[in-house]
Amino acid sequence: MSSGGRFAAIWRCFYVLWVCRVSLVSTLAGAYLLMGTVQARDLFADIGIPLWKWFIFFAFVFVWAWIAHAGARRVLQYDDWVPEAHCEGGIAGQREALQKLYWWPGVWVPRALSLVVFGSVFFAIYRVRLNLGTAADGIPEVAEALALSWKLMVCTVAVAILYIWLTWHRRKFGSWIASDGTWIYSPPLLAGMVPWFAKAAPSAPQAPRGGLDKAIRIARFVVLILLVVTIINPHMFATMFPRLFFVPLLFSGAVLLLSEVGAWSLRLRTPLLIGVLALSIAGVYITTRFHDVRWIKDEAEASKNISLTEAVKRWKAVNNCTDDLSKCPRPILIAGAGGASRAAYMTSTVVGALVDLGRSKPEVYGDIRSRIFAMSTVSGSSVGAVVMRAAFHDAADRGTPDKPPCRTRGTGSWFGYPNDKFDPTKSWRDCFQAILAGDFLSPVFVAMAYRDNFPLPASLNGRPFWSDRAVMLEEAFERRYHRFTVEGDQPIPCPTEPKFAEKGLCRPFGHHPDPKNVKAWVPLLFINGTSVFTGRRIVVSDIKASDVMESGGALMPLAYDLGEIRRWRKPDPEKKSEMEKKPETEKGENIRLSTASTMSARFPVISPHGVLRNLWGETNDYIVDGGYFENDGLVTIGDLAAALQKAPHNLDPVVIRVVNEPEELEIPLVGPDRPAAPTAEQSGWFDDLLSIVRALLATRSGHADAAEAYLKQKLVDQSRFFPVGVFELRPPQATADPKRLAPWDNPFCRLDTDKNSKRDAKLAAVSMSWWVSQPVQAYLDAQLCVQANWVRLECELREGRTSRGKDCVREP
Repeated sequence: MSSGGRFAAIWRCFYVLWVCRVSLVSTLAGAYLLMGTVQARDLFADIGIPLWKWFIFFAFVFVWAWIAHAGARRVLQYDDWVPEAHCEGGIAGQREALQKLYWWPGVWVPRALSLVVFGSVFFAIYRVRLNLGTAADGIPEVAEALALSWKLMVCTVAVAILYIWLTWHRRKFGSWIASDGTWIYSPPLLAGMVPWFAKAAPSAPQAPRGGLDKAIRIARFVVLILLVVTIINPHMFATMFPRLFFVPLLFSGAVLLLSEVGAWSLRLRTPLLIGVLALSIAGVYITTRFHDVRWIKDEAEASKNISLTEAVKRWKAVNNCTDDLSKCPRPILIAGAGGASRAAYMTSTVVGALVDLGRSKPEVYGDIRSRIFAMSTVSGSSVGAVVMRAAFHDAADRGTPDKPPCRTRGTGSWFGYPNDKFDPTKSWRDCFQAILAGDFLSPVFVAMAYRDNFPLPASLNGRPFWSDRAVMLEEAFERRYHRFTVEGDQPIPCPTEPKFAEKGLCRPFGHHPDPKNVKAWVPLLFINGTSVFTGRRIVVSDIKASDVMESGGALMPLAYDLGEIRRWRKPDPEKKSEMEKKPETEKGENIRLSTASTMSARFPVISPHGVLRNLWGETNDYIVDGGYFENDGLVTIGDLAAALQKAPHNLDPVVIRVVNEPEELEIPLVGPDRPAAPTAEQSGWFDDLLSIVRALLATRSGHADAAEAYLKQKLVDQSRFFPVGVFELRPPQATADPKRLAPWDNPFCRLDTDKNSKRDAKLAAVSMSWWVSQPVQAYLDAQLCVQANWVRLECELREGRTSRGKDCVREP
């Protein structure tokens, strides 16, 4: 048994890494998540977490590093990973030589893996500083997050030093052997240990277990219990611990669950880890209903949808122009782009600001809320749309339609708390923001990491034992809304009691409230998903996509209606009589508002496809994120605008397009009236495959440009189109820069430009996930201070009170 040369030494290092592969994958995957994704790094910008909770987080990081180290060390203490252990007689007589041969990689690989944990946290925080540094002079929350990042970096280093001091010991080869040949403690490798439930070899030496071994066992037990509880009830974990805490728990838990499987793989010389993967695939295949869309029974199903004619009639009655079209205001149509919580937050901020403006200055702007005819939303903006719909409806049910339903001034997850200038109980904008500033990511991530990989069929009909991550997302929306709008000790949504089940996001979709009954107008919803098998739109709306216009044709001739898919059966002429006799097996033809949002918000990886079954249990289609078809809801708005302009409605709609993806300010054009020039990225690994993915994702933007052109063709006057985007915050100045901050006489701006925005402020990356940090929230809120976003829009709100108002073509 020769030690070999340098190549053999390198090979032994890689071999030890392979033996420690569970700890290796855990630490590298965690490092990639923390350092490589904007969404995870944004978690370190959370200025709403109190200091004592940060101590808990670093305790979790300490335990993660400890378990990664201990997991790797434990598997190296088994004999089974060296080939000699599988020969007759085992490694008796060779133990010391093998220990010496693998000594350096056996000692330092586990240590290096634990250092990766602390290094990934440190560099993630450092990258947060790089992202926020360019906006510190413009947004006070960004400056606060930068100050926090220094403290977190110091804490990371301090905890790493403490970890090294407590867990690393100066080891000398053979120091575990006493003078009489017995072992004082277990060596760091090849200690004769065996995996759980295995019978130790009689000849294997034994050593007394010290206090460190006991501490490791206690830590493993606590993490394992906490992990099991979290998997069973992800919402409880998300309530107890803020956002960031799930990262060390999930990755350290993976080491606990899989390290022993890896050890048995070495012992049996069988790829059991691949078997675990095969078991997961089999579970997903057997549990055929795991990703089924949630349907509910709706006693008033017949009145779920209204016609466009009826909707226009109601809108005209509210705006007092039933008999005289010249008195009608120009109806506002909102098109909300996709983008997870960032989109929900941005869209609701704009709509909330419009409603608040109409309430505060009706003599100048009229009743803006009653002008908002409909919202067409995609992905994250659909979450904002259903929250706004529930809030408007709940406020009307309480007899106070002009007062937001929020019952609290907020929590630390919202950037406006505890600022006295903001009050969710009085401002619609604040109420929407406070609800949508919540953490919807933690329960989804837990489900994605564990539950969705093992669906566990509960019965032979393929129904799952627990819900998938899409349902976790829906329930997270329901719980957050419930927390902010319900007083007292009322059941957690969505309860079976009817008086609670038809409130908030538990409401059945549709049933547009008649303004005669609720004393207020509630905007119509058009939520856009994508059909997997045809690539067309699947629309969830108050008005059916197939609604026949009085001028002829369907409202949206190239789109599907969700309700129609539920009732549609593929005809079979040979079995016609048999099919007619087959009873309906599925219950319910409607969905909750929370489920309506995920009919559009099913972004890749984070949310799975939704299986759409008909009433006879047959799969008709899969539904995925609406952004696959078109990411801004403009095609649906174009269809609606065209219908409103035709007789007998004869309305003159305006469209507000709310985009949340940051825009580059100076991108050269290919030519006059031509698109922006392409900007190629540097070549990277796997370009042959990744170029396909890039093209598919970039197609969304190309479709959005085409949809905008389609919409403008439908509008009688293109000056009726008002884009609202996310730009670099440039200081107020006298130059004609439409992207500058223009706070003067701005009814929307809440940024104190006297104290802030002395320099350009731009976030290098604006996180897009199911939670947004306070700096990102403040950055999005400040976009209504940008001249391009408000000057023309404010003009339209004044002038569009009647159809005869002047056109707001250029900035005043």
